[in-house]
Amino acid sequence: MFQRVTCLVAIILTAGLVSWVPAADVHLMGRWTLDGHAQDTSGNDRNGTLNGTPSFGPGVYGEAMEFDGDDFVSITDFKGVLGTNPWSVTAWIKTSNVDDHRCVISWGTASNGQRIELRTMSGTGILRANHGAGNVNTNTALTDGEWHHIALTSIEGAYCQYPDMTIYVDGQDDTVPSTDTDPMLDIVADVDLGIGYRATHDDRYWVGSIDEVRMYDKVLTQQEIQQIMNEGGEPYPYAYDPSPADGALHEDAWVNLSWSPGGSAVSHDVYLGDRFNDVNDGARDSEVFRGNQTATFYVAG
Repeated sequence: MFQRVTCLVAIILTAGLVSWVPAADVHLMGRWTLDGHAQDTSGNDRNGTLNGTPSFGPGVYGEAMEFDGDDFVSITDFKGVLGTNPWSVTAWIKTSNVDDHRCVISWGTASNGQRIELRTMSGTGILRANHGAGNVNTNTALTDGEWHHIALTSIEGAYCQYPDMTIYVDGQDDTVPSTDTDPMLDIVADVDLGIGYRATHDDRYWVGSIDEVRMYDKVLTQQEIQQIMNEGGEPYPYAYDPSPADGALHEDAWVNLSWSPGGSAVSHDVYLGDRFNDVNDGARDSEVFRGNQTATFYVAG
């Protein structure tokens, strides 16, 4: 995975960097691609069990699981992120059903404030995150029969209100602003995490398709959510957001070059020269190679 980030500096210095050395995302608790199976592909071995008679069809990436109202996935012996800890869940969903509340993912107990469920609402088709004594909702109805990427984030010590909990639809914050004085979310271990139904009550079965479900034990940023959405569920692998920006003209003799790391990078090869092609085609044994480093900045001048 190679990408050169270039900028023009004083005497037309050209800088390039490569994000490399892949690292596992320690915050990824589980990833269920639903590509013909319910196995966890995050490396955590939190594999799911298929219940009912779900089928598989075309997904956004590979296959997706198709639910007909009595199918679900239970993640064996995994209770989800618990307590008042931060977390995020993401998924692709497709449905046109508004006959009932339909749950995408849920975990916790049946008691108010000790569970979370993410579902579409009967009649309106909006998306709601609910903990039994409070909720946050989207502006947008998602029951148009098209694929939508959804993400729900919850800060540490969250109340079921915005912005403690934020719902993203297709990479954008779509949450209706709210204030709710109901109990703080404090999820307690009970049922196995459920996909496609409300596991805490054994109801609200999904009708439609679900693809690429993920759970993290941190609050994903909007940029991370967009990267997951646009890269097939994988973190964006390349360095991005250089400063100065690509093509910028910097007139000083010294400059602090900086960038944001790719999602799977723990270190970076840095290349610096006065000709674009030398940097773009550079290798570690070339004159433009400046070394490998973990820092995301380089002082040139």
